[in-house]
Amino acid sequence: MRVRIWGCLAILVLVGCDSRRSPRLGVSEARASTRAKRPPPAPPPPAQEEELLDPEEPVHVFENGRKVRTIEHVQALREGYTVVDLSNDWAPYILGDCQAGGQCFRNDYRPTFVALANRRPLPEGAIDPEGPYLELFGINPTLSLIKSRIAEDAEKPCIERLTYDALREFDGLLAYQPGTDSSWIRTQAQSTGYGATRVAKKLGLSGPDELRGVRGQERIYERYHEADVRHRALLEAQDRAICEGLVPRGLKLRRGVFDLPTHLALAQFERKNRVFGWGFVGRDTIVPLRRSPEEGHYQTFVRMLEERVADGARVLEDGSVRQIRGAPTTFRTLDGKTEPLRNLVEEYRDVVLAQMGLDTREKFFTWLAARADEELEKFKIAVKLPPRPSYYGPAMELSVEVDRGDVWYDFPWDDEGNPIPQPVVRRPHLTLYTTYNGQKIPIVYFGTTIGGWRSEHVDGEEYYAYKNSDVGERVWRQILAAPIWIPPDTTPVSGLVTKPRANGRRFVNYQEFGPGYASAYGLVAAFNQQPATRPDGTTVYFDWGIRTHGSHDYMSIMQRHSHGCHRLYNHLAIRLFDYVLRHRVHTVEGQTRVEYGRTFEFEDRPYRLELHSRGYQFLLDPPVPVNVLPGRIMGRVKRPIEEPIRKPGVVYRADTAATVDPVTGLPIPAPTPAGDTEGAQESIAPEPVTTPEVTPAY
Repeated sequence: MRVRIWGCLAILVLVGCDSRRSPRLGVSEARASTRAKRPPPAPPPPAQEEELLDPEEPVHVFENGRKVRTIEHVQALREGYTVVDLSNDWAPYILGDCQAGGQCFRNDYRPTFVALANRRPLPEGAIDPEGPYLELFGINPTLSLIKSRIAEDAEKPCIERLTYDALREFDGLLAYQPGTDSSWIRTQAQSTGYGATRVAKKLGLSGPDELRGVRGQERIYERYHEADVRHRALLEAQDRAICEGLVPRGLKLRRGVFDLPTHLALAQFERKNRVFGWGFVGRDTIVPLRRSPEEGHYQTFVRMLEERVADGARVLEDGSVRQIRGAPTTFRTLDGKTEPLRNLVEEYRDVVLAQMGLDTREKFFTWLAARADEELEKFKIAVKLPPRPSYYGPAMELSVEVDRGDVWYDFPWDDEGNPIPQPVVRRPHLTLYTTYNGQKIPIVYFGTTIGGWRSEHVDGEEYYAYKNSDVGERVWRQILAAPIWIPPDTTPVSGLVTKPRANGRRFVNYQEFGPGYASAYGLVAAFNQQPATRPDGTTVYFDWGIRTHGSHDYMSIMQRHSHGCHRLYNHLAIRLFDYVLRHRVHTVEGQTRVEYGRTFEFEDRPYRLELHSRGYQFLLDPPVPVNVLPGRIMGRVKRPIEEPIRKPGVVYRADTAATVDPVTGLPIPAPTPAGDTEGAQESIAPEPVTTPEVTPAY
């Protein structure tokens, strides 16, 4: 391996998503200062050349809806084809064992990624806490896995009995409401149906549906019809969940009742169909519920193909920049022509579907059924794609802008622990730009997160602390694939262990630390570092602990706060950093090594945490500039509150100390309750807590 980080050097990068700390010197810079500076890496090679480990590997050429020939990989590139890897053993560039320039270092997480994508047995020690549907976590199923799911459904008689009429008519929202009578949907349908039936009978009609259009009965019919459609839509959704085997094992749902098993089953349905939701009937979830399971499998293939095409074509543009108010919709070429900003991901995906002749579900099912699993294990295709925009080149001038959106520094709870409303209209976003021909051209516009009020461990007790997202100019220099999160000492120990298992036991929460899609940093992370120039003209990079990274907590993005980091959906984080690395000069450092140990106690039981890697590292040279904008500061408090604040309603050790002075015999005044921000302007009014300078245990 190229890099081994041992001893005190490792401690320099053990800060994560906590900008309240003093900055640390970036690990790569510390290493560089102890040895001769190596020559700069060569520019990245032309598109796709870095993958030619086997130039003679067969590639299937598709044109006009059919396969026309099989040629060698290198020949396909020479003839101007784009090669798209549809193999079962595919992994994104960041998880490859070999990258640009033929630099080859084993990526420890790659076998796990491939196993998860195929639902195969995992390597020893690997973790899969959320299977079997992992698209929302950044791992698409392979062609062989999609094929097996289609075959499983073909054996289910219930598939043919599914109906969709009510779901296609329903335009409301049904959601699980803990602590309430969830049978109201069924009860209301029964009561309104009974009343409408009586009215219809009096009028000599055969049933309540015939009340439609009857003068004077409009309200009765509307109430009946609305309740009936809502109830039948829930029944159809429950039938779908039962048929597809999505109800958690050991649970049984109640027909026509939006109970917990129904909620959990719909959440699995959302994961299966890559819907960002909370187990609803309605909103984005209603779209795949209205499709047949067969159509659902086809859409799964289309999404998988989209990721592979974006990877093969080295493109990122997905049309998201259209959401930017006032953003340009065109750019000028070097010869003065005006060209539109394109959605290259969708455009190229549709071209590949057409060239392969797989633009309908029926065609895809027929084609896939004819493919043996052995053939799909290594299956690359070659297609002709429209030229990429002229702003593309071997080394693009990329930059990043993070708009923090609406920012609230005020303490968000009152003395009784009730939340104080802090409305947010403008959400945080990350925009990637390229500079070309004097223009700053937006490539993508991704929703992200900023820091906020979070729990923090101080001297054995939990407080609230504001986790700020630093403002100002930073850079991306280090990118870690399958990163490891090393928790600061301020992390509450409750977060270092798992929830109790069936036997009541807890374990060290390695799922949170990684590597893996469910780790705190997701599948990839970039360090937001602050450059500074030394007197001798060299540059040093300071690390304030802020990262831009993928996230397992996909519903937190654009909705909740982080600990200061900028979270992204895992699949978009993979696309983003694959793109950055393929269009910028970089060096592959390989699997970094650390030896980190920490012993702690929770609920009177000792635990030992050991971590041996930081992830698979890339170094960008030069770094990518990142500018974090202040956003719109809301509320009365105009600067981040630096001191931890007591949690309302929590009794602290200081509150239970002796109430009588043993010398004078006089009462000792009780501490002032914390959390009251009334009258705060530039600073916080509640009682601050002194935070000792902490260094992670080692």
